Amino acid sequence: IIGRCQPMQTTYPEKIKMLVIPVLIENLKSNNALKRRQAALALAMSGLNLSPAHVPVLLDALKDKDPDVRQHVLRALSSQASPDRKDILAAVEPFLKDDDWSARYHAIQCFSHSRQTGLATLVKIFEAEKNPYMRLQIIECLVQHDDKRATEGLLKAAENPEDWPNASQALLRRTEKESLPRLLTILAKRDDTVRLTLAELPKQPTTTAELGSALASLMKKYDWTINQRAVHAMQKLAPLMWRPETSDWLLQVEQALAERLDDAKVPLRSNDPAKRRAAVAFLAHVQTLQNALAPHSHRAADRQQQSEIDNLITANRSTIDEMLSLAGRDAELTIRRQARKAMREP
Repeated sequence: IIGRCQPMQTTYPEKIKMLVIPVLIENLKSNNALKRRQAALALAMSGLNLSPAHVPVLLDALKDKDPDVRQHVLRALSSQASPDRKDILAAVEPFLKDDDWSARYHAIQCFSHSRQTGLATLVKIFEAEKNPYMRLQIIECLVQHDDKRATEGLLKAAENPEDWPNASQALLRRTEKESLPRLLTILAKRDDTVRLTLAELPKQPTTTAELGSALASLMKKYDWTINQRAVHAMQKLAPLMWRPETSDWLLQVEQALAERLDDAKVPLRSNDPAKRRAAVAFLAHVQTLQNALAPHSHRAADRQQQSEIDNLITANRSTIDEMLSLAGRDAELTIRRQARKAMREP
């Protein structure tokens, strides 16, 4: 039964409801632990073929001594959770603090499927949850709620550096023009270099496409300080911009880098150690940026753009390696160390 339950859902849904589900519900009451566990698993796999009439038995099964039975029943209940089923939420709520992350996951799904009724609890448990994987799952639940409380919960999550990538991407999927300015404010508050970089922009971007193009344009300025800040900002803001529809910024960045790397050869050969140090510091930042960007060229809008980006990344990396190698033989020890450290970074 268990093996065939899932594929039969689409092929013979009525037979599942009429013949299989009643047997599984009855087995869930069995004195045999193995039967209960198998029945619970099959009911979890049956999902939408369950009906409200089965809920009382499922709720009672949450008291089972077998943790596997409880976990599968929670999964089955998530298909029945809805805004008006407060009885499900009341029975499931204790499992939000369960030691077993799988039980917590399915309990969270129950609250998420309950929409407005479960949202306040969902936001509250997110604040207390420590497990990174579970925090990600709650973020994915919150993004499905078109509610101010969910938005504020995600913005609060974005204030946590560990949640920043997932929370910021989730917000942009929902309301890009409303969320981006607030996300930039959050990052600028905790990163002074990003704040100074954003201040250089002629106008504050309202879309990630605008943001990427604006940052790329800073790379074309003949000012090493601005260039270096822009590189740093791109590393921090990249999670916001990894989307095919905004991939033009990646191409623009690589094109601008190709020009500025060529310009960096002059200060690298300067008699002034301060200028050489500034050039090596810039190269070190660019090296880190390239390592971060390279794995994401597949997010380009099409194969032609991806090929162009890949070629530029390869050429720019080669130029950076060549210049750092030259700096690694500099007469000044601090510059040599700075260059060699950059070359060793993965």
